[in-house]
Amino acid sequence: MPEDMEKRLRYYTGQFLQENDFNDEQHYHLDRQRRHNRLLHTPGIAEGLIVTGSPGDSEVNVQPGTAIDAEGHAIVLAGNEIVTWTNDFHNREVFVVISYEEEATDLATEGVREETRWHERPRLQVIAIDDPDKPANTFIRLARLSIDSSGELQATPPETPDLSVRSFAGGRLGSEVELDKLTLTYTTDPRNSPSFTAGDDNRADLQGSLQIDGNLDVVNGTIQGNLANNSVRTADLRNLSVTEAKLADGAVTEAKLADNSVSQAKIQDGSINSAKLANNAVTLNQLADNSVNGFKIVNESIGTSELANGAVNQVKLSNNSVNAAKIQNGTVGTAELANGAVTQVKLANNSVNAAKIQNGTVGTVELANGAVTTEKLVNNSVTQDKLDSSTRTRVDRALQDTGDTATGTININIDVSPSSGPIVTGPIGPGPITGPGPIVTTPIVITTTYGVNSRVRGNGNGTKYGVYGRSEGGDSGSRFGVYGFARDGQNRYGVYGNVSGGGYAGYFSGNVRVNGTLTKTSGNFLIDHPLDPLNKTLRHGFVESPENLCLYRGKVRLDDRGEAIVTMPSYFAALTKEEEATVTLTPIGRKPFLVSYEWNPDYTALRVFGMANAEVSYLVMADRDDPAILQHRQPVEQEKGNGNFEKGKLLNPEAYGYPKTMGVDYENEIEPQMEEVLS
Repeated sequence: MPEDMEKRLRYYTGQFLQENDFNDEQHYHLDRQRRHNRLLHTPGIAEGLIVTGSPGDSEVNVQPGTAIDAEGHAIVLAGNEIVTWTNDFHNREVFVVISYEEEATDLATEGVREETRWHERPRLQVIAIDDPDKPANTFIRLARLSIDSSGELQATPPETPDLSVRSFAGGRLGSEVELDKLTLTYTTDPRNSPSFTAGDDNRADLQGSLQIDGNLDVVNGTIQGNLANNSVRTADLRNLSVTEAKLADGAVTEAKLADNSVSQAKIQDGSINSAKLANNAVTLNQLADNSVNGFKIVNESIGTSELANGAVNQVKLSNNSVNAAKIQNGTVGTAELANGAVTQVKLANNSVNAAKIQNGTVGTVELANGAVTTEKLVNNSVTQDKLDSSTRTRVDRALQDTGDTATGTININIDVSPSSGPIVTGPIGPGPITGPGPIVTTPIVITTTYGVNSRVRGNGNGTKYGVYGRSEGGDSGSRFGVYGFARDGQNRYGVYGNVSGGGYAGYFSGNVRVNGTLTKTSGNFLIDHPLDPLNKTLRHGFVESPENLCLYRGKVRLDDRGEAIVTMPSYFAALTKEEEATVTLTPIGRKPFLVSYEWNPDYTALRVFGMANAEVSYLVMADRDDPAILQHRQPVEQEKGNGNFEKGKLLNPEAYGYPKTMGVDYENEIEPQMEEVLS
């Protein structure tokens, strides 16, 4: 025993008290209280702490109460608390236990910032029933649970949760106890509580009844009185100890016979015949399952007249008992088949073929939408001869004639209207132009020019491509479905797209790479809504900044000294302006605390400081400084002109109330000259 535990604080007027004095005062009283609990009480539940729950629940409730553990701690639960469990306890049996736990809380608001209270908050948890690290005398068992593979509570007869594992705190008695009277309290009605007293010399008297679950040995004494009904059971009788002579007439009745005690082996053959059976004595209920079978029925003894109407139904027929071999040819016709009785599942493979279908019986009306697919058509079964003229495509070609060879601009106009002419196929290249369509002999001189200018128009609802590019084949080299290149001029666009209405000037189905700077007016991601993908979309805007920021975030747990190391990627210093990087730290938990950080000399890691064993989230932000960004970095603010668009023109004129003709990429002659070229 420490020497301090023998000393109690003595106070006097004018005494100067310090922190240790108050701590010693608490230690003394805690020792005396826990010493009393440990030595004079057994560990267990003192009151309450009832656990409730139902099969199918994924949690249980623990009601308020008090317990004492083997170390003398008073464990007090002030209110209801919910107990859950992790995936580690699925498909296992566990105990709900309570244990003593304390933590420093209530940070001072003035002066030194330290905790001002000890919170004796009990800890509730579930543990495996075979966990050796959780002894029952310090982890008080409140209930047993059976958890299934999905994490839900299973029934644990006779009650759920099983409270039979609970142990209760009580008085710890010595090896010898002297009492005048011992009363066992009956909680329902204390007046009916049994008690033991000393009735006479060497005699204990019991006021009440006694029930024994085990053996009763009487040595050198007798048992007097009457036996209660049913007190003599089968197990209490020796074999053959009850004979006919010992039974009174009529003593053995149907009620006295156990079920199945008179079996077939105990009845002589032929002793029970028709004369011995009462009318209707043998009913369906008296027959064992399958006792009347095909072997016990004479052939043809059951005919149509013996069967009640409706006696043979689908339920009475075994699977496949009516098959093709049992049906005469032609006996099942259209009249015998119920509507919808012949389904795809009922037809054998290839049972319906072309030979069994009359010409003209299957038309458009008889075919379901989508019934005729590519797989259903024979190769080359749909030819040009089977298409009417309304589906033909006419190609008009116009170019500048320079003599014997065809060079210059080719304008292709594909018209899918009903008046289209024949289809023209074949290569287009240097050489004389033949075929339908006018040849333009007068040179066209316009401000806006086109290497290739194509247009598709028509009233059809299918997909139309103004330009369709495809490149494939070969094993080496690059493939460009569409390749654009631009030089000279003020505004240069390798590929330029424009759209009328709310569509997309460019649409990419696949990955997109920009080897340079990506410039945009606004940006966001657009996806199917995760909660309702069939009916909604979800859009989030990009985070914008005048810097080319890199972000690194995460969480870290501090050690016993309140420190932790956050290691940055190996490329961090080479990629960013590491000396200008900023760090944001946020304490995690209900209890706030101060945090700070410090970089190491090489900016490869930072050390976080805070409260011991606490968790902190961090966010590191740094501007890019690598060679690629230095080559392509654009100024944040820049005057127009000198290669930065045209002064007096706008990127988004209509957003500022100007007409679209003031746009930097608008050319007034594009639209009318397109109509002239393509007309």
